[in-house]
Amino acid sequence: DFSVNQLVGSIPDFASTTNLQYLNLGSNFFGQQVPVSVYALSNLRYLYMQDNLLSGEIPDIPSALIEIQPLSQLLALDLSNNRLSGPLPGNVRLDILGTLEMSGNRLTG
Repeated sequence: DFSVNQLVGSIPDFASTTNLQYLNLGSNFFGQQVPVSVYALSNLRYLYMQDNLLSGEIPDIPSALIEIQPLSQLLALDLSNNRLSGPLPGNVRLDILGTLEMSGNRLTG
């Protein structure tokens, strides 16, 4: 849990922590796009990145990672209160997602 720490800059690359199930980066000052490396976390169940300065579009899953079905185990996703815009990625499967919070952005589609 890295939430509410006034962390600034880029979100660290967690791709090598493939067994990670819970990641909370909420309420910091991360200011970039949602990193593609989050898709490498195939066992992730809870992802909280709310209340940051994330901007731009949420990227599609790279074709090299589609086979592992990234984020297919995700139960909760919170990207609320950022500066995200554009459409949601079309190739993300969130089959068992129970909680989705995206308010406070400029998403379309």
